[in-house]
Amino acid sequence: MARHLKLAIYVGLALISLYSLYYLSQANYLLFHSVVEGYSTVIAFAIFIQGWNARAHMENGYLLYLGIAYLFIGLLDFLHFLAYTGMGVFPAEGPNLPTQLWVAARYLESFSIL
Repeated sequence: MARHLKLAIYVGLALISLYSLYYLSQANYLLFHSVVEGYSTVIAFAIFIQGWNARAHMENGYLLYLGIAYLFIGLLDFLHFLAYTGMGVFPAEGPNLPTQLWVAARYLESFSIL
């Protein structure tokens, strides 16, 4: 019984989170983009930390390679987050720089996984 209650609570929290993100995307897209990109950057850095801390226990270096790759992917995602139109961090206006950073991060991620 307690297991079903935990599952119901987790599903409820997930639905509330998804609805909140949807509402935020409709109300203030710049804040929504900042939250989502910040979360993806934290995930990328967490993958790096896991890979780096587990390197002594690995026989194969592939997971360490992926961890280090995700460090740089997270860095590019963070720069994309800062360069996004409307943030005002970089002086160049226009969608060119954030788009290039996003594409570079996706290419790096794709080639790293491949």
